Amino acid sequence: MKIRLAGIDDLETLIQLRLDYFRASELAENQTVSERMANSVEVVPVRESLKKYFQKNLGESLFVFLAEIDGETAGAAFLILFDWPPGPMAPGGRMGRAANVLTYPQYRRQGVATSLMGRLLEEAGRLGVSRIDLLATAAGEKLYRQLGFVENTDHLNLQRPLD
Repeated sequence: MKIRLAGIDDLETLIQLRLDYFRASELAENQTVSERMANSVEVVPVRESLKKYFQKNLGESLFVFLAEIDGETAGAAFLILFDWPPGPMAPGGRMGRAANVLTYPQYRRQGVATSLMGRLLEEAGRLGVSRIDLLATAAGEKLYRQLGFVENTDHLNLQRPLD
């Protein structure tokens, strides 16, 4: 398995990974990324918005780690950086969020997510990140706890859509 940092040349793969993340339960276990790209019908505005987002943020406030096995994309993990006013929880002010952690079904139980998260945490440390958060699915909770993530019981996390 090879873990590498994605670049702008990976734009189409990144878009597909993001879309696949939201459809993970619908993926056929024996399809390659190329087959999924060829067989997917996407809403054009979403693809265009993702393209602009990746072009603007990749390598600046967004770092995407790709896992490859035998030349195929096996999974990915996104590190999103943001600056926060320094305080006790983030003395340096630089915060991160692990997001879009995805392992395609045919590559599960091979250490893909563990390797991706290890590389993500290593890069976050190199970039001076004080704290990383994530939203975990039930399937990923055990892995994240093994990596040292703990539940934040100090605050209630509320959301309100603005659209």
